[in-house]
Amino acid sequence: MDTKTILIIGAGPRVGLSTASKFFKEGFKILLISRDGSRLERMKKDISGNGQVVSVYEADVADSNTLLNTFKEIISAHGTIDAILYNVAHIVHNNILEESEEGLVHDYRVNVIGLLTASKFFSNSLQRTQGSILIIGGSIAVEPKPEYASLSMTSAALRSMMYCLADTLKDKNIYVALLMIHGSIDNGTRLHSPINIANMLWGLYRDRLVNEIMV
Repeated sequence: MDTKTILIIGAGPRVGLSTASKFFKEGFKILLISRDGSRLERMKKDISGNGQVVSVYEADVADSNTLLNTFKEIISAHGTIDAILYNVAHIVHNNILEESEEGLVHDYRVNVIGLLTASKFFSNSLQRTQGSILIIGGSIAVEPKPEYASLSMTSAALRSMMYCLADTLKDKNIYVALLMIHGSIDNGTRLHSPINIANMLWGLYRDRLVNEIMV
């Protein structure tokens, strides 16, 4: 049986690391994308010790050309993808009148459009593997916070895109799901700890029963 592969876009030291570690324990090869190359190397060692079956790629989701080139490199090196985790958010503490048009467009590109770019590029690969697209979001998508105007709007758009993708890709046997966090990710709590979130993402991937849960 071939080893399955998960690509984590927006691989950070909390949810990204915990999810990578969980899927690694389940036998997956791990591919990580982040802007921070030094962090990626540390995560690589944290996940597997000797770094085997973990590959890292430095790219900025806001730069669509670089992102697409990274995706091409991944397909060339690994062939197919079985799962994607989109774990990207640019968070700015501004009310709507403090936001600029340029800032909103940038945040939309990072928080939302990057998911579309990945979904379109990897759709053929995911169809062959009957794979999954998993997304991390927040309850701010349905409970907007005026002091985080851009994140409120882009989170709502991300949720809408998830439903559009889920409906469009289901005929290709590609599963799409959104895990919305109600509150902050916190190592000190059981429900919102990175490890528990990683376990919930694994459950979504394994069971393929619902398209959205909020915790």
